[in-house]
Amino acid sequence: MKKQNTFVRKYLVFALVFLASVWFTACENPIIETWWQEKSQEPEPEPDYHTVIKQLPPEIQYIFIEVIHTVVTTLPPDTDLILQNLTVIEIEYIIFAGNSVEYNGPPGPGGGTVLTTAQMNTNNAYLSSMRQTLTNNPNYIVVIHGHANPVLPGPGEPGHDPDAFAAELVDCKRIAQERADAVAEQFTLNGVDAARIKTNGFGGTRTIADPSHPELNRRVEVIIISIEWRDSPSSP
Repeated sequence: MKKQNTFVRKYLVFALVFLASVWFTACENPIIETWWQEKSQEPEPEPDYHTVIKQLPPEIQYIFIEVIHTVVTTLPPDTDLILQNLTVIEIEYIIFAGNSVEYNGPPGPGGGTVLTTAQMNTNNAYLSSMRQTLTNNPNYIVVIHGHANPVLPGPGEPGHDPDAFAAELVDCKRIAQERADAVAEQFTLNGVDAARIKTNGFGGTRTIADPSHPELNRRVEVIIISIEWRDSPSSP
């Protein structure tokens, strides 16, 4: 048994030495060395953002679609730049009082749902943190999406009034944009260049809340992103 174990050990040592010699020989082989260098220099595949987006929960997929659309469409039409990488640094929700553009106090004239102290404190903490992030990283930009909470019955629902519903859509679009602009103003007042801020009001077309939590529809999504561009292959 002892002789058999000794034979096995000698065989393993021989095998390891043989494999090592093959490896070193291969490394010195100019054909293999050239292949390895070419392989290591192959460009990485372009990121497939559509695949990444499809893997996200449906309720937030549109955020990334709109962010990419916003970023790409802000480029000059004659640019030779191609989007190389887009990294979402942070996403936060700012909740607004009902029928208003107020996120840090009571609703304005006309009344509406009042924010709790906890909601206002959370809003201010998020905005303060994001302002600091933008200040510390001048290459970051911020995309701000405003939303509103429609309350009238839609098409096909009992009690639907087409004229009143159409008027509410217009009003939701207005207040959603005003909410996005209100958050953008807080950034610019604190030194963030307006050129780094992109806003869009979606009205009531991006509702995510159930009837028991309508405040989630009275929100502004603040998305801080880092973007890397590269020259087009056709550029000189």
